[in-house]
Amino acid sequence: MRPFSRNNFVRPRKGEPEQDQDEWDAQIEKDVAAGELDFLVEEALREKEEGKLRPL
Repeated sequence: MRPFSRNNFVRPRKGEPEQDQDEWDAQIEKDVAAGELDFLVEEALREKEEGKLRPL
């Protein structure tokens, strides 16, 4: 995943919100394909096994 600087968070975004969403979706898909988010699945499965999850 790309580092996210505080400046990007505070500064208003230029462009259409839909474009930002499309860029975000494309980056997430790229990260998933590269296995960069596998740690989230592993953490969730571990917590489920340990009984730490609660129903929504």
